[in-house]
This record gives sequence, structure tokens and C-alpha cells, in this order.
Amino acid sequence: MSMLSVRGITKSFGGVAANVDISFDVAEGELLGVIGPNGAGKTTLFHQISGFLKPDAGKVIFDGKDITGRRPDQVCDAGIGRTFQVVRMFSDMTVLDNVMIGAFNHTRSARKADRTARAIIERVGLTDRTTALAKELTLAGRKRVELARALATGAKLLLLDEVMAGLTPTEAEEAVALVRDLRQDLTIIMIEHVMEIVMPLSDRVLVLVQGEKLLEETPEVASTHPDVIAAYLGESFAGDK
Repeated sequence: MSMLSVRGITKSFGGVAANVDISFDVAEGELLGVIGPNGAGKTTLFHQISGFLKPDAGKVIFDGKDITGRRPDQVCDAGIGRTFQVVRMFSDMTVLDNVMIGAFNHTRSARKADRTARAIIERVGLTDRTTALAKELTLAGRKRVELARALATGAKLLLLDEVMAGLTPTEAEEAVALVRDLRQDLTIIMIEHVMEIVMPLSDRVLVLVQGEKLLEETPEVASTHPDVIAAYLGESFAGDK
């Protein structure tokens, strides 16, 4: 049985269709890459899965339960954690306190939350910044704090929205290594623009264009498919191929 099953998700804003009848499944332990040009509807899809937007039509089934239209906190309780395209955190709080907030999703004990947060901070490579204020960190560091907070909620499924965006090549390489480590015991759906990053990480790739599902295939097939090439680089490039 799929861990996540999305069926016919549709969302419009006024006369603009952001997602149109999108369906896909994600198996436990899988990493699904979600790619597409700007404005393809990738983040809108995440918003509907995670409860920030209610679909106009369609269903989201997680662990066999219909979570369509549930509030974000209820979706988090169910076991879905996420990061955001624009990092969201408590800038004037320490790294430890930020991650403890996530841990309080499953415990009322400050001691347990502290223990959970410290273990996750170590896993994401921020032990030396535990007591630093979040606003003092680099972009790469802030993205790791947000990821750590999502992990601390006890998530079984992670939605990663452009965790590599804005990073230096070295930082991106380190982030890729972290994602590889996380996927050993988590299921991940990952939005990413850089094909060279997302393709080697993914088991399958979901391609969105203008709010619609263009393709759902292996990275090998998707990276050479003429429709995918056209969507990213233009019809003339695809024709040359």
C-alpha cells in the first residue's frame, strides 16, 4: 500500500488553474522528485498535501487515511513534515529552541523535547550552533534548522521545498549528502529546480507544467524525454535533440 496517494488534486485561484487533476502515489521509503518550470504548481501541490490549502477537488490519502482539507497541525500530527521555499523560523530564538518546538508536537516534556532536538541537531550537522540565534546562521544553516524542526515533529513523510536553492556548490553537496542519509529511514517528496541534483537522488520524478502532470517516470526516462526538455529549455532545444 502506498504511504501517500494523491487523487485528482485540483486548485484554482480566480481564473488561474494552479493544479489540474494531479494524481500520483508514493511508496514507503521512496524519494519522489517534483520538477517543473516556475509557476508549474509545485508548491501549491505541497500546500494542499500539508493542509495549507484546501483542494477544490480530489483527495489526499496518507497511511490509508483521508486527510484532505485537514488543518496543517492535523496533517503534522498524522506524520507529514515540511520545509518551505522561503525559510520560516523563529529568528530571535536559538537553534535548539526552534527544533524543540517541533519536538513538542509529540511530547509535553521539556526534557524529552530537548533530548530529541539535540539528537536531530547533531544529525543535520549543527551541533556547534545549538545555542546560536537562528538569525545568525547562513542560509544553509537556516535551511537545516527548518529541516531539523520538521524531523523533530516525528514525521514519516518529508516534503522538501527547494532545500538546495540559494546554496553554494559546496553547501549543496553537503545538503545532498544529508538528504541521502535521511532517506534511509524516511519517505521524501522533494521539489527541486536543479536537475543535476534531483535526478540522482530520486527513485521517480513527477514533472508538472502549467499546473498539469506532464510525466511520472524514472529519472533516466524523464531527463531525456523531449516533452521535459521542451518544458525546461524550449521547443527548439527539444527538436535539436
